[in-house]
Amino acid sequence: MSADNVPTTDAPQAPAGADKDSVSAEVAEFREEMSQMRDEIDDLRAENERLRSEVDALDTELSQLRVDVREVDDESNITRNLANKAHDRIHELESYQSSVSETTELQIALAKSADVLGKEYRVTAQRAVVMAHFVNQCGGPGGVRVSDDSLQRHVEHELGQSLRWTQHKRVAEKLADMAGDSIEYVVDDAHKLVIHDDSVLPD
Repeated sequence: MSADNVPTTDAPQAPAGADKDSVSAEVAEFREEMSQMRDEIDDLRAENERLRSEVDALDTELSQLRVDVREVDDESNITRNLANKAHDRIHELESYQSSVSETTELQIALAKSADVLGKEYRVTAQRAVVMAHFVNQCGGPGGVRVSDDSLQRHVEHELGQSLRWTQHKRVAEKLADMAGDSIEYVVDDAHKLVIHDDSVLPD
């Protein structure tokens, strides 16, 4: 066989630029997601500071009311009535203070309108609020699989857009984060959302 007839084994090569473009797109997407995460952390810190300020104000009012109650305990029936009202107010404030301290970020977000959510929350948090409406109906006692087709279909239908698996997983992780100890993101035989307290979820 002549050298001219030797078969070649070279396969067509993909253009080098294709891989570079793909890597650049992934890097850009990663940077965008990191920026969103920083913004979400800043939002959480601001909300936490607001709640702490409110609790501090309640503590101050409670302390003043307790002083007032002690001062009027030995006075006439009129002042005793005032003391009873003050006791009632203390009870209301203590209950409210307890509820504020235990309120999760998810419950706070669920109480906001869609317009406010769009202005105050990042995209992943907005999607997590949407997912919260379907977790109970798509799961069972052992929780709901993040990959559950029904859960993903409901979320995508409500959002009016499709999500990649990585996006869907991040939304589930964000939901668990916003729910505090009430919902846990678990990875065992599958990625799951395990509900410990469904009172944080919408009815």
